[in-house]
Amino acid sequence: MTRFPHSTQSGRRFPRRLSRFGSLCSGVAAALARSLSVLLLLVLLAYLAASGHASMAGAWMLLPAFAMHFTLCFGICCLCGTSNVFFRDTEHIVGVISQAWFFTSPVFYPVAYQLDFLPESLGWIVYLNPMTGILALYRAATLGMPVETSGASPSASVAVLAAKSYCKKNYNQHDKGK
Repeated sequence: MTRFPHSTQSGRRFPRRLSRFGSLCSGVAAALARSLSVLLLLVLLAYLAASGHASMAGAWMLLPAFAMHFTLCFGICCLCGTSNVFFRDTEHIVGVISQAWFFTSPVFYPVAYQLDFLPESLGWIVYLNPMTGILALYRAATLGMPVETSGASPSASVAVLAAKSYCKKNYNQHDKGK
C-alpha cells in the first residue's frame, strides 16, 4: 500500500484507492515497456535476418548472452540497491558511473579496436569489463562475428554477484543488531 505523505491543499490525505490505482497503472506500464522492448528486439532480429545483414546460424548464442546479461544486471541492481540504503548518494553516483561504463564498453565498435589502442601487455584490461563478453556474444549471434573474449568477462559477472551477497550478508547482520 502506497501513501503520499503530503496532504493536499484542502488538508485531506490522498485517497487510498487512487494510490492503489496509481500503483497498478505503474506496474502495468512497466510490464508493457518490458514486453515492448522484447517485441522490438524480435522485430529487429527478423528484419536483420530477412535483409541478409545478420547470420542467424549462431542464434543459439543469444541464450547464454541473455543469461549473462540478466545475471549481471541483477547483481548490479542488488548491489546498488543495498548500498543506496546506507549511502544516499549512490543514486547520483550510479548515473555517472553507468555513463562512463557505456563509453568504455565496446557497444558501437568491436573489441579489436580497444585491443589495437592498448599495448599488447595491457590487452587483458579490456576483458575486465563484464559487458565485453556479453556484447561479443550478441555480435556473434546476430552479426556472425567471431567471439573475441576470454574467461575474464564471466568472472567479472561472478564478482558482481559475490559483492552482492557480501552486501546482503552485512545488511542482514545490521538488521539483527537492532
